[in-house]
Amino acid sequence: MDEPVIYTKPKLGIFDSGVGGFSVLEEIRSVTSADILYFGDCARAPYGNRSMGEICMFMKEIIANLKLQEVTHFVSACNSMSVTMTDKILKDSGIENSKYVDMIKVFKEYVKFDNGSKAIIFGTKATISSGAYQEVLTEKNVEVGQYAFKTLAGLIERKASDGDLYEVVSSGMNYAKKIGATHIIYGCTHYPLISKIFENCARDIKWDGEFINPAKYVAKAVSKWNLEGEKNTSFEASEVTYTFKFLSEKYEI
Repeated sequence: MDEPVIYTKPKLGIFDSGVGGFSVLEEIRSVTSADILYFGDCARAPYGNRSMGEICMFMKEIIANLKLQEVTHFVSACNSMSVTMTDKILKDSGIENSKYVDMIKVFKEYVKFDNGSKAIIFGTKATISSGAYQEVLTEKNVEVGQYAFKTLAGLIERKASDGDLYEVVSSGMNYAKKIGATHIIYGCTHYPLISKIFENCARDIKWDGEFINPAKYVAKAVSKWNLEGEKNTSFEASEVTYTFKFLSEKYEI
């Protein structure tokens, strides 16, 4: 009988509901030479308005698919997936917690705030409703605000015009200024893809606080794995949209 094949070469899998995870990929690629497989579930994106039950089911399917493709280390680049029943899903999927990173996990471990800070979470309905960021911020003794963008992730998926994006972003930015927020947390990985629009709006309304992108801390966590590879990057999607094709060509190495 043939011996079972054991894969010893590390392979990093980054998965997202669509194209938002490209903002995480960009940060991760700067700290590792590991081979990376990026999966975007564009056919079912965005996840932000879906139920937790649906999101958990999608997450299990995606992880199973990545395991079949020899992925050894996993990064959930979707905040909506990062706030579900992660520990149970990992156990059911046969993945060690030490080989898995998500947005909430790194935010809790690495992000620090000065006394008197007031942070507002910009996210999808699913992320805001989960209360995960709010819980972490409360533990860090930070005053918490929240703002759910109902359509922004979808607009970014469809590569909407800068004007349309600015109009939606401005509603959240004005609210952040109104409540006196000192920090804005990108609680959706799609949002850093249009960071220039957020920054332009902040300048226009004279908001001078700090934007926090948890993807930078995901990269910090991944660097501690000390993975080595050929620096190959491959891409898969449940549906190859125009935006996915554009970004995958941009980041392909």
